[in-house]
Formats: sequence, C-alpha cells, structure tokens
Amino acid sequence: MRTLKLWLFAALMAGALLPPSARSESVELTVTGDLSFWWVISEQNENGTLQQGANHPAAQEASGFRLNRARIVLAPSLPVYKLYARVQLELAGEVEPLDVWVAWKPVPIFGTYIGQMKIPSTYEVAQDEFLLDFINRSTFSRTVVNYTLADTPYDSSFSGLSAHNRDMGIEFKGAWNAGQSWEVLRYFVMVGNGLGANLNIGGNESTGFLINNNFGDYLYGARIEVSPFEWMTLGGYYDYNYHSNMRFRDKQTVVDLGRESWDIDAQVRLPWGFRAVGLYGQGQIHDYWPTLGRENYEYSGWEAKVLKEFFNDKLELGVRYDTFSYEFTNSGKKADENHWTFGVNYRPVDQVRLQLNYVMKDTVQPYLPDLKDNIVYLNVEMNVSGGVGLAALKKK
Repeated sequence: MRTLKLWLFAALMAGALLPPSARSESVELTVTGDLSFWWVISEQNENGTLQQGANHPAAQEASGFRLNRARIVLAPSLPVYKLYARVQLELAGEVEPLDVWVAWKPVPIFGTYIGQMKIPSTYEVAQDEFLLDFINRSTFSRTVVNYTLADTPYDSSFSGLSAHNRDMGIEFKGAWNAGQSWEVLRYFVMVGNGLGANLNIGGNESTGFLINNNFGDYLYGARIEVSPFEWMTLGGYYDYNYHSNMRFRDKQTVVDLGRESWDIDAQVRLPWGFRAVGLYGQGQIHDYWPTLGRENYEYSGWEAKVLKEFFNDKLELGVRYDTFSYEFTNSGKKADENHWTFGVNYRPVDQVRLQLNYVMKDTVQPYLPDLKDNIVYLNVEMNVSGGVGLAALKKK
C-alpha cells in the first residue's frame, strides 16, 4: 500500500510542478478499467502424489475460477504542449504500479518517455492483453522479458523475479507514414536499469535493489517495425543488458549479469479475413555466480499462427503452434515445450470479449518422463475507457 501511495503522490506532484502557463490550460484525462476473469474448466496435472496413510491418489486435474487481471489506467495529457502521462496500476492480488511515465511528443516521428514502461521485445509483448489473439502469449514471449532482465532460470538471489515486461528508464519512439495512409515505420529505443518493474538502483544514500552499479551498465534495447504494404508488418528487436560487479541489496553478493535476446517476426493480413503471424527468437544469459558455477544459459522459441475473422471481426477462430527450447538444469541438455493452441474469440461489443482456448502441451525433459498438460479454459474480459476535460486553472 505504501508503494501505491508513493506512485500516486508522484503523479499528482508531476501535475503540480507544471509551469503556470501549462496549468492554465485545460487538461484531458482518460480513465480506463480493465478486468479479466478465468474459468479453468479442466487442466491436466500429472503428479503421482499419494495421500499419506490412506494412499489415496491426488486428483490429476485442476478446475476453478480466477481473477486474472484487474487494472486501472489514468492518462492525463496537455495536448497543446505535447505533454502526456500514464499511470497503470495492477489491483488483482498485491497492488503494483505497472506503467508510470511522462512523455513529450512534439511530432509523430519522435517522442521522449521517462519512467517505468515496457521494454523492446516481441510484437506480442508490445500488445495490450485485451488485444491478444489467444488468452496467453506464446511461451517465448511470456519468458523472454524476465530472462532478458534480472530473473534467473536457476536458483540465485534473482530467481523468481517478475519483470511484468517493464523496466525503469528513458525511451525514444515514434512512427512515420511516408505519405501513406498507414504507418510505414515504427521504432522504439530504450535505456533502462535492466532489472524489471519496481526495482531500482540506489547507493547508500537511497538504498535500492542494487547498491552498486557502474555508470553505463544498463539495458540497451531497440525494436523496429516496417510495413511496406498496409497488409504486411515485418519487425524485430535486440536487447543487451550488462552489469559488471554489481552489488546486491544484501551488501554482500557481488555478481556479473549479462543478458541478450532478439527476435524477428512477421504479421500478414490475407484475403477473405485471414491473418498469419510467425516469430523466431533467441536469448542468452551470461551471468557469473561464483557460488553456483553457472555462466551460460541459452534458450530459443518460435511460433506460427493463423486466424480467420467472421461477421465483421465479431468472431474469430485461430490456431497456434509454438515451441520453447531451453537448457535443463546444469546438464546442458535441451528440454522442449511444445504447444498447440486452438481458440475462439467472440466480441459482442467493442468493450467485451470472450475467449475459449484449448491448449495441448507436451514437455520433453532429459531424465524425466514426458509430461502432458492439456488445458481448456475460458477468459471473460472487459475494457472500458472514458475521457473527461478537467476545468482550467485560472492564473491570478
């Protein structure tokens, strides 16, 4: 709760610190509410667990309900001065700030953003959850941001961190239409802490997640999308995240962190309401943890999906295949997760969407039995947005 109060206070102070000439202009405010509920109808859960004493086998499936997402977005702006801001809070579970940034965007081709925001990554990471074709992003897209930032796939002081696809820093982005009716070029360049959402760097004066970090040891990332035709988008990104001899907040752990990841992707709109998307990406973790003896970890993934729209985009059917390959423990051997996802999207009105997905999972790991974890689940979500004009503050 203290974190929420601090972020709200910062947002109010940002408005209060505007020069008098800016405060005298009317402010536009957009408020968005985003809700998502899951009904896990049936999920296989092979476990082999027996009740002690009675030896009753544990249930081999999961079924139940979940509040998956509850968010509110406040987006004040002063268009006359090309100033914009965004505060997005996650309310499901522990209250956490997601997007918290201010921006100056004088022209469409250039904008400067400062704060906490999404890092350059795959096309799906850049999309809002309400716009995803399937209930979940592909495995590579769900995993790559955490591993590009500070999370580790093995036990360490950083294992288990959730990046929320975001980092604190400064970014530059914009779009250019080249005289066409669509955006021909979109770019996104960022320099950030390289840690993840709500994790900062501070020394003894203001203790942070990291106590020591050399100047220049940051996350550097860029994503570019090119649309030579209105029906085609080609994109890709590259992130490099390096920290040498950084000191953890326990003031004892000193480690090197080195991460990089990249992808290439293509999105194509075809005749008769079809869409096709493909992606391939890789990542490497070159951390140095002397106590663990781990220095390298590599992973990769790809996806291909086809969707068909019906009834003016009210109904959509789709199928996706994605695979994720990674190193299994310290053996260096590869493990694979292969997923088939079949989905139905129904949008009765623009603000409401129902998604039904059937996922066929097949996990192949060395030294362990192959695991199958098929899921049938329903997502009901609502995204409602409204704008108001705040009363102008008069200069005395």
